[in-house]
Amino acid sequence: MSQWISLACLVLFCGQVVADETYHVAQTSAASDRNPGSKAKPLRTIAAAIAKANPGDAIVVGDGDYRRENNGWGTGVIPVLRAGTSAKPIVIRAADGASAVVYSFLLKDTHDVTIQGFQFQNSAWTKFKKWQDMPIIVRDIPANPAAPIDFTQDWAVRKSSIEAAFSTYFAITRGLEYSTAIDLSECKGIQLQGNKVDGYWAGIQCRHSQEITIEDNTISHCVNGIFSWQPAPSLTNSLIQGNRISQCLDNGIDVREGAENVRIIDNDVTYSGRSHISLLNGTRGCVIEKNRVHHGGYYSESMEYPGSSAISVHSSFETLVKDNCAADQIDLTGIDGNGVILDLTRDGATVTVQGNLLSRNMGSGLNTTQSPNAIIQANTFVENGWGSTERRNGAGIKLSRNEDVNQTITQNVFSANRVAGILAYKLMDKQRKINGNTYFSLTGTPLIWDGYNDDEDRYLTLADVRGATKWEGQGIVVDAPPAVNENRCQSSPPPKS
Repeated sequence: MSQWISLACLVLFCGQVVADETYHVAQTSAASDRNPGSKAKPLRTIAAAIAKANPGDAIVVGDGDYRRENNGWGTGVIPVLRAGTSAKPIVIRAADGASAVVYSFLLKDTHDVTIQGFQFQNSAWTKFKKWQDMPIIVRDIPANPAAPIDFTQDWAVRKSSIEAAFSTYFAITRGLEYSTAIDLSECKGIQLQGNKVDGYWAGIQCRHSQEITIEDNTISHCVNGIFSWQPAPSLTNSLIQGNRISQCLDNGIDVREGAENVRIIDNDVTYSGRSHISLLNGTRGCVIEKNRVHHGGYYSESMEYPGSSAISVHSSFETLVKDNCAADQIDLTGIDGNGVILDLTRDGATVTVQGNLLSRNMGSGLNTTQSPNAIIQANTFVENGWGSTERRNGAGIKLSRNEDVNQTITQNVFSANRVAGILAYKLMDKQRKINGNTYFSLTGTPLIWDGYNDDEDRYLTLADVRGATKWEGQGIVVDAPPAVNENRCQSSPPPKS
């Protein structure tokens, strides 16, 4: 009984942990690092308060600009080297209603620390006067239809042309290079909640860290909003939830390097320069669920290997992509621009794509590239191929390589996709199951298009499908577009900090 009383006493009705000691930081005339850190006699620097903190303690930071703190780690970099415990974390937070502006927190070899409610502002961002939020300015040199850049050329051949066309973009990414608002290295049990980040190379960067909670933050104008990096693995057993990420020049959320069991849930990611959410390089057991991602891909042309998609699962193992909305992804190279892409799935692993709304993407709703064994079920594919003239892009589902076999495609809705409901390259007889799908097609658009150029098969009716294949015994065709809940794509209000 006493154990339960002790645990209950740790938590207030508002959900905040009751601190053993509370150290106050302020920029008032009474503040000094020689003070004890009481409310009446606060410390002046956040670093001084951190140096005093023990498990269970809280640091409360008042109004002010703390970007000039210098503790030997670089101007504005605040080191967090103290550790809490799972029962008694160290909480570093902005005071209620305070505007506490900082440059960077560096958490290194530590655990069980919470960073909450700060405003991270990088003054380097303000140097880029030419920038306007996407998609108003995309290219410095407009594309020339008479002399288009050939994206099949090696990067070395087209690099100078690309860098001239996107000079502002490259100036920003190089100017922000390696600046990070919150940098985690060798950490565990860190919680990052309700912070606002603006103008960094990485808003939140994780290196060889695990059991991280990144929740209800607002991140904008970064090259990468949330980013995991070497040494691997990083972000294993972590939660990325309820964040609002916009105007990032590369990726909104980029998880890579063997991370396992990362849950990416209920985030709004909009106006990304390339992809909104990407998994890469051996991630395993990750879940991408109930996210709203829309309007992205504006800088696909600037990529060394062109092609971005709203949700990208590349060279990964088992993954669940469920109940997301991915809309309005573009790619002017004509290579990708999909709602979801499964690319180079590892070792025959199964990726499940279920219950998603994938609409108005310039590429296809879902593209698989050398990714067999996918389960594609109960998704809605609407008007993909939007704004594109590419002959073989703009299907609901596109199976694009010989390896894209053993797919299960059931109970999906295909509505007014530009080139086909399903587009495959002589692969229809190599799939595990295709059945129970609903089709509404534009006049003359095949339900299923199977083949290469001269030997293609175009199935305009279910009778065509059933006569030539073993599929769609329970499929249906409707004569009007099915109702779609477009509200699923609307961004939620900004999180409270």
